[in-house]
Amino acid sequence: HAVDLQPSKVYRLAADILELSLDQARRSAPAEVRGVVTQSTDAGLVVQDHTAGIWVYWDRPDDFAPGDDVEVQGVIDPGLYAPVVKAMAVQKLGHAALPKPRVVDFKQLSTGDYDGQYVSITGSVRSAALRKGASRKQKLWLRIAMDQGSVDATFPAEDTPAAAKLIDAVVTISAAAMCTKNENRQIT
Repeated sequence: HAVDLQPSKVYRLAADILELSLDQARRSAPAEVRGVVTQSTDAGLVVQDHTAGIWVYWDRPDDFAPGDDVEVQGVIDPGLYAPVVKAMAVQKLGHAALPKPRVVDFKQLSTGDYDGQYVSITGSVRSAALRKGASRKQKLWLRIAMDQGSVDATFPAEDTPAAAKLIDAVVTISAAAMCTKNENRQIT
């Protein structure tokens, strides 16, 4: 009875991780991804390398902000919708320019294909409100009307005074796209 002592492949590119099947992602293969933070929330980070953006579970998001150049070491996990990295260590290496955002419309966002990707949208601000139970970093929610539908953009609570002045304004927002998911791994 031979034992397989061959080490697991180390995944270094976000796009390679995102291409894994559900079964492959469940194998907890090692990941070492270097990129720029495009989003920091209470649940983790979005890190984008030159291939794609990827969700990284990290329990100390206040350690990092958009524009931080980081190296993530962890294991791959199936995630709630697409493969993600469960970080064991995240090291800040310095500061980097944010990637050029991909201009997308509502229909493109609705597919889920841009979940975790750095995108840019343009639309009209219809409302601004503080959301009960949301983290400080995502407490302020702006409803943005786009052709074919509306999306919500989240901001820190301290941006509330400025947001009130944006009602009915046309805005362009560049950020990591995030979709709401259910327990069946579906976009809601």
